[in-house]
Amino acid sequence: MKCILLLTLFAISCIALDIEEDTWIALKNKHQMQLECSKELDIEDTTVENIRYKDFKCLTSCMMRKKGFLNKGLIDIEAVTELINNKSHLKEELKAKIIGDLPGCAEYVRYRDECDKALGFSSCLVLSMSFHAGELKAERLLAHSR
Repeated sequence: MKCILLLTLFAISCIALDIEEDTWIALKNKHQMQLECSKELDIEDTTVENIRYKDFKCLTSCMMRKKGFLNKGLIDIEAVTELINNKSHLKEELKAKIIGDLPGCAEYVRYRDECDKALGFSSCLVLSMSFHAGELKAERLLAHSR
């Protein structure tokens, strides 16, 4: 369970919310958003060790709404696509593969409530990024070994 929470926190930090060029500003903005959402949701303790799973899911949902990735209970694929396209540290080939998975990730969570939808979509993005990054690395290694 903690592994899933940590992976999802990573996803939110890296893709679903934003990766800003200035790390200090990014961390400060994410922390402020987390505080705002925890206050809105009346969540007292948001540490990984103590947050309840339900609260974590709804905190994820709130943060995705604030970033414009979740609107009226629907994943905004265009907003997430724009975010990914604007990330200069991601290779174009990886961006294309992740963006190609967005509709499937959105469909995967289509009939879930908003809190489950946010967590499921973020988790799907982490899996997509991990899979495709590994796939591209393996392709390069095979090409160099020939």
